[in-house]
Amino acid sequence: MYSSRSPSPTTSTQDLGPDLVKRINDINEIDGKITDFIKGVMVCINELGKEKQLSKSKMEEMGVKFKNDLNKIESELTKQLDYLGHVCVGSEHQGSLFTSQQHIQLAEHAVDSLHSQLAEISNETFPKETFQDDRR
Repeated sequence: MYSSRSPSPTTSTQDLGPDLVKRINDINEIDGKITDFIKGVMVCINELGKEKQLSKSKMEEMGVKFKNDLNKIESELTKQLDYLGHVCVGSEHQGSLFTSQQHIQLAEHAVDSLHSQLAEISNETFPKETFQDDRR
């Protein structure tokens, strides 16, 4: 199905962040689990179609495995979809630097503004000539 999915040929995995590579690997693992799940369902259906069916305990065992596998796949997919939902709506995530860069730029601008205002106040309040006259 999608198990051969990987980053585009022009992008090496070294260029991707470690978090993105991990997420791609997680999605590939989920894809493999879905494939195994479908194969298990096909086995169950084939067994039901036979004249001599499996024992009740074997069918219950397969039913429990079916439910457990389905719950695992659902929880892992939900985790990936939640992450994508956070990324798509613009909230901060592990790969987001925009907010941090914006805060840094604002802080640098504020520091520059404060320096110029303090220099003006210092020049108005304490002219350089006053200090030279006092020291003599």
